[in-house]
Amino acid sequence: MVPIAVAVVEVERYDSWKWFLELLMADLGLGMENIPWTFISDQQKGLVHAVNELFPNSEHRFCLRHMYQNFKQKFKGKELKDLFWAAASAGNEVDWKLSMNSLEKASKDAAEWLQKVPSVLWSRSHFRQSSKCDIFVNNLCESFNNYILEARELPVIGMIEWIRRRLMQRIQVKRTGMQKFQGKICPNIAEKIDRNLKFSKLCIPTWDDKNKYEIDCGPRKSVVVDLKEKTCTCGYFQLTGYPCAHACAAIGARRLPLLDYVHACYSRENYLKTHEHTITPVPSNKY
Repeated sequence: MVPIAVAVVEVERYDSWKWFLELLMADLGLGMENIPWTFISDQQKGLVHAVNELFPNSEHRFCLRHMYQNFKQKFKGKELKDLFWAAASAGNEVDWKLSMNSLEKASKDAAEWLQKVPSVLWSRSHFRQSSKCDIFVNNLCESFNNYILEARELPVIGMIEWIRRRLMQRIQVKRTGMQKFQGKICPNIAEKIDRNLKFSKLCIPTWDDKNKYEIDCGPRKSVVVDLKEKTCTCGYFQLTGYPCAHACAAIGARRLPLLDYVHACYSRENYLKTHEHTITPVPSNKY
């Protein structure tokens, strides 16, 4: 979580979001509207239109927790809940279609409700693979809201100053912590890869003598891993930027260096580059 910009507005609406995004675009640099950013939001009023207008080449995702809250008001029960999240979590279009077909059999109305929302906004199977991120809930924003909870009760200037000072401290703490860390990959991602390695022991790889593996991963289920392209037909290898369990099985079968298949964005080196800036201390107006 690296906060870039904070603003206070009178109400969430198109004009406020457009103003904020224009300033964000200026801070990020000229021509940033043409870079494929990924936005995730709670379907705030006016934000979708503002993002489409100012960042036409970017991806926009809806927070699935908020979307599910609307879904369950009309369609209750554990079966529909599980099918909703199965469709959202599917890493490829085949699994997505199977989940949607199962949802339609369980409740045609529920399937029609979900299909009214473009799948690119809520299903991993339709997310772009450029961001190397499979997030579909707004936990980052919720974490930041909790982080600044105390400040939100203060007057506006006091609130902004509280946030500025806390972020100044946070950047320093995160940078110092990573400097002490000895691994090449950030620890959270390293843990996820370790979990995938454990699951990979249940997979049986068959090599085609070039770059591809057919991976048996369950009764009547197999996927194909392409180590040269760093893809898996399950979808998660290319979506997240680090090896899924199937890719781990293929890499292990060839005894190749696992870190060669982890995207550079997860490296300790790039983490430190992200946190190399500082927020400059500000004296009071008496000095």
